[in-house]
Amino acid sequence: IIVGAAAGTGIGLGMYFMNQGSNTNSARGNPPTNNGDKGNGNDGNGNNDDSNLDGSQPEISPTDDTINSGTPLPTDFAGSVQLHMVEQDISELTSFQGISDNGNSSELSPQQRARNWLVFYDIMPDNLADEQDEQNQSNNATDDLVNSTNNLSSSYLDVNTPAYRVAQRFAAAVFYFATKGEEWDTDNQWLQPGLDECDYPGIRCEEVTIPSISLAEALKYPKYFPDPSDGAVDTTTERMIVEINLPESNLKGTLPDELMTFPFLRRLGLWSNQIEGQIPENISRLQNLESLLLDDNKFTGDIVPAIGSLEKLKMLSLGFNPYVGGEIPEEIGNLYDLEALFLPNMSLRGGLPSSLRNLENLKQLELQLNNLRGGIPDWLGDLINLEKLNLSGNSFYGEVPE
Repeated sequence: IIVGAAAGTGIGLGMYFMNQGSNTNSARGNPPTNNGDKGNGNDGNGNNDDSNLDGSQPEISPTDDTINSGTPLPTDFAGSVQLHMVEQDISELTSFQGISDNGNSSELSPQQRARNWLVFYDIMPDNLADEQDEQNQSNNATDDLVNSTNNLSSSYLDVNTPAYRVAQRFAAAVFYFATKGEEWDTDNQWLQPGLDECDYPGIRCEEVTIPSISLAEALKYPKYFPDPSDGAVDTTTERMIVEINLPESNLKGTLPDELMTFPFLRRLGLWSNQIEGQIPENISRLQNLESLLLDDNKFTGDIVPAIGSLEKLKMLSLGFNPYVGGEIPEEIGNLYDLEALFLPNMSLRGGLPSSLRNLENLKQLELQLNNLRGGIPDWLGDLINLEKLNLSGNSFYGEVPE
């Protein structure tokens, strides 16, 4: 079916990733291989075409001159998804290149698997497909990028979909693959073809007004891609992710940068899992985040100062990550709406930053079982809303102010 679709479109879509990850043909992101003559990636002259059988990526990044000219790029949905993610700083170009497993075998990165899944496996439900077919038949668009995907109307998304919606579904898929979604302890309906990502377990969405710019339009002028709050552009209403709650679900791996690109996310609850690595620096992009609950995992490194830019944050819980150390960033004191700060059982050192005196709305402060030291500051008495304070298991001295 994939090879037939590629031949029908005349753009080689089915061959785009045909031999990438040929040893792992999972139905959740790794496309099927074809060992026949029609799937060998040759151009008829014995040379490999743009499917790049060695696993390398085709050159799809345009020059600045091409971007500014408003020329449609590229002519297949797979390339369109990849290019948009790179142009809008959702993904790094290097993340679409094969990663090495034990230095010998090759496997696909989470970004590659997510892109492949969108193209090869994410099928539109029949009722929506019928509506899309009617729309395509009445659409006389001349844009090459749009016309090239009309033959793929069974895809859940296409280049006519609002770009924000494409990015959301892609980022959700990357998160699934990066955290070993196949091993989650949950009623896993994630990445079921045709199932709205807002109906995945642990996801909550709301109807949100977003720019109606399509993926095709975004590719024409990527440097003028509108912000969700831009009131000067046409808008549409879509279901957008506002909460991700997957505690105690056996999530592993690392948090991908793509997770930090949900512009409307208010709550990220991933406590009591086995997530490793550092908390991404670009967490500062989640400017609507109110609750960040990452406690009881296997994170490493220091608390990133970028958390201090999440101005709407009310609850910050990073405790029981014993390999997270360093000092408490001064930037935490910029979280003026913070009501609960949970940082127990970590490897924090140093004293209490004086900037914490700015947290006038703080009700709970738990810093027990760390390597903190120094005198208990008098300004703790100025936190008039504080209801619970736990500094035990550290090396503080002095008296707690009244």
